[in-house]
Amino acid sequence: MILISNEGNLIGRNRATEGTSAAIQDAINKGYDCKIYVKEVGGRLYLATREPYERISLNFLIPNRDKLWIQCATVSTLKFFSDKLAEYNFNYFYAAEDCSITSHGTLWWWPSHVTTPTKTSGIVYLPETIRMDTQSMRVGGICCDFIGSFTNDEISN
Repeated sequence: MILISNEGNLIGRNRATEGTSAAIQDAINKGYDCKIYVKEVGGRLYLATREPYERISLNFLIPNRDKLWIQCATVSTLKFFSDKLAEYNFNYFYAAEDCSITSHGTLWWWPSHVTTPTKTSGIVYLPETIRMDTQSMRVGGICCDFIGSFTNDEISN
């Protein structure tokens, strides 16, 4: 199962650090993938979880691209990453209400729309918001704010 930190959170939501490059890098350094929320404005990229937005560059994204799940904040952000796909193979998606598909072909499910939570493909996002039993799930992966409660032995990517 792929274990994905939501915005760099590991043991619960930390509003002071979530969505910062430091928190994201820390999660990656600990062996987790990380979902980030990115906004493109005028060709510049920002981590857009909270204001003020933190400006980032391709120099941050490229070395981490195999561990990042990039949620595009706007259609222009989606186009930016689409234009870079052939060159950098980023894994990105634009959020729909119930389910999205990433540029790598993985389904990204919001928990209230998973019809059979123990037997679904793809990634289940924030299962803790509806108290899903993540320990018994048979899914491709989960993305949550408590990903640090899993051991590194459970990381299989």
